[in-house]
Amino acid sequence: YIVDAFLVVILGGVGQLLGTALAALTVGSLNTLFEFGSTATLGKALVFVLVIVFLQWRPAGLLAVRAR
Repeated sequence: YIVDAFLVVILGGVGQLLGTALAALTVGSLNTLFEFGSTATLGKALVFVLVIVFLQWRPAGLLAVRAR
């Protein structure tokens, strides 16, 4: 579970409680959706790939703090 927790915190934005909550719902839902159609290992791998792709697009996470 440590990898899932790490993914949730990074995806939500470090220091953003609302972003972390949204990321937890998103990662959990995607994980369940992908596991339904395949194996648990493949589902986790697909979620991991999607998180990497998302972080390439928005490196600060879902709810990034605007800083100057």
